[in-house]
Amino acid sequence: MKYKFNKSRDRFVRITTGFIALFLIMYGVLHIMAGRPIYHNYWGGEVFAPIVVLVGAILFFVVIFRWSQFRDLELYNNKKRNEEESENESSKKHKH
Repeated sequence: MKYKFNKSRDRFVRITTGFIALFLIMYGVLHIMAGRPIYHNYWGGEVFAPIVVLVGAILFFVVIFRWSQFRDLELYNNKKRNEEESENESSKKHKH
């Protein structure tokens, strides 16, 4: 049985994730170009800007090239878990 995706929701999540990835990349590059490769985040922790760029690039790569595999894997695991739970419940009912 093939899972039917809500295409508009999937498109919204993909576009939003892409914007977040681009924001991370631009924010890291901005700090590097300003001569501050290490900056402090909201909670006071130090952040190394090239790592932010790397995380943004990986996220952007997933959005562009691997979104369907990422989406299918997550849904498959949840679906498989739900099927196993329903099988366990039905087998318990049949035993009694």
